[in-house]
Amino acid sequence: MRAGNTPSALFRLIRFGALIVEGIMGKEADSIEFLLERYANVPMDLADACLVRLCELHPSSSILTLDSDFSIYRKNRTESIPIILPD
Repeated sequence: MRAGNTPSALFRLIRFGALIVEGIMGKEADSIEFLLERYANVPMDLADACLVRLCELHPSSSILTLDSDFSIYRKNRTESIPIILPD
């Protein structure tokens, strides 16, 4: 989901048990939704939000990416995310 799309319907389905998502979405839906809302003006998609949340859950991790938007995103609201950005 890109900025401008509304992910709230997806999260309502998850909350009400109409949609069951295994993995990170099941337990971390609220945190991921918060990230999507926080970065609504940046092209953060669902995959980006999941990666940021995983970085929050695993503090010593880095993200290998070709997407320079990860230099904008912050984990735990204020911390920069260690990224590996190939030349």
